[in-house]
Amino acid sequence: MMASPRAKGRMLNRDISNSKGFGKLTAPAAVLFTMLIPHYTPYGKMNGDPGYLKGEVCPRIPYLTVANIPKYMKEITEHTSVKWFQYDERWWIHSIKFISEHQHINMERIGPDLLPNYSVSSQGVVTSEVEVKDLSLSVSLRGPEVPPGGVTPDPPASPPSNGRFKIPTIEEVAAYAKARGGIVDPVRFHAHYTANGWRVGKNPMRNWKAAVVTWERN
Repeated sequence: MMASPRAKGRMLNRDISNSKGFGKLTAPAAVLFTMLIPHYTPYGKMNGDPGYLKGEVCPRIPYLTVANIPKYMKEITEHTSVKWFQYDERWWIHSIKFISEHQHINMERIGPDLLPNYSVSSQGVVTSEVEVKDLSLSVSLRGPEVPPGGVTPDPPASPPSNGRFKIPTIEEVAAYAKARGGIVDPVRFHAHYTANGWRVGKNPMRNWKAAVVTWERN
């Protein structure tokens, strides 16, 4: 699933100054809310995976982490028209008033809308808790202790999901990268492939571990 092209910038409507919902956000949630805006498609949508948000939206803000971004996205969803939701086992963001109230866009020029709407969420509402470990604390990127024989076995492969490729978690990527020597940054790897729809070139990815090995070589 490919996203519609993004504009190079977005203008923040001055109505936000009088928004009661925005005013209820904590400071980190308000920063995240604002930084999402230039990343929306013309339809006010984007990838909502915490790893992607950290890697692409706020990579240089230390107090926004993979671990706490879900908490702030839940807060944003509760108080504003920007909704964080799960659909087809993936996380998405939909600013449901983006076109109607915040942008003046020529609808004939922006192309088709290829991302899901909040109204078709598989859950209908955001889950109360999303368990995402803080990789900065739980994952060491130093090389592992190599067992006798000098070969570190691969971790067990992720089970297939309904016969299709199963997107790995950041923890799975981190464990595999660590087992191979810690060369690949798991957060950057996960964010990159989440952004491109888990594709290799023009083809759907079939083996994410092979992609990790390719990243090591590059």
